[in-house]
Amino acid sequence: EIRTTTKDTGNLARVFEEHVLRTIREADQVLQFIIDQHRTQGRTADLRRLMEDGPIISRIYLELGVFNARGELVASSLPAGRADLSPRDHIRVHAARDTGQLFIGKPVLRQPSGKWSLQLSRRINNPDLSFGGVAVVAIDPETFSKLYGQTELGKLALITLVGRDGVVRARRSRNEANATVDTSRWALFKMLPSSPNGSY
Repeated sequence: EIRTTTKDTGNLARVFEEHVLRTIREADQVLQFIIDQHRTQGRTADLRRLMEDGPIISRIYLELGVFNARGELVASSLPAGRADLSPRDHIRVHAARDTGQLFIGKPVLRQPSGKWSLQLSRRINNPDLSFGGVAVVAIDPETFSKLYGQTELGKLALITLVGRDGVVRARRSRNEANATVDTSRWALFKMLPSSPNGSY
């Protein structure tokens, strides 16, 4: 029974992995497109039009945005006033250094909607390679947990998508979805350095 359960769990994990990777790759392509639009059009780039009528049409995106080097929102796909988000992880991590990497932040509770979102972001460099700002795509965590909810789960089953920082990005039990749990103290994270994949 343990062998069968391990096999079934592994098969499910591979299906979920492919879905996660495909979603992240698509979002990353959108980010790079936003950065290109910002470089060529600056603050006149119409992210709202791009999302509603243009090449970026997807229900998984809650918002597209560009922040300047001070963490101020300068372009958005949503009607919004000025916002200073410089304390947020997805601004600070890019301001600190240029990794050239996509950053996936912790879930953020959006105001005033009260909905959770995941911030995927990339750094924008000035022509001299200094920090010029950040491009952000906000994704609905339900993008992942809805798929988990379509999977036949037992009464006590729980599916969780967790970052290497231990923070849950998406979570689904039989009756609920939750993306606000910190699992960094779980024994699992003591095993990861020596066994980065497999069944635990």
